[in-house]
Amino acid sequence: MLNGTRKAFRKIFELFLYTHHLYIVFLVFFVFHVGFSYACIMLPGFYLFLIDRFFRVRLLS
Repeated sequence: MLNGTRKAFRKIFELFLYTHHLYIVFLVFFVFHVGFSYACIMLPGFYLFLIDRFFRVRLLS
């Protein structure tokens, strides 16, 4: 029973992980949709996201 639960959890986690890596595609289409000048509003948040990613990768390796 526990083994089957782990397999199901792994599949759900992989789906979660792959959908959350689509943020790059989302950002590209967002810029195309609203235009670059309006998309600059989200740059501070995106900058913080990149800093977070950089430190997570750096600290884990």
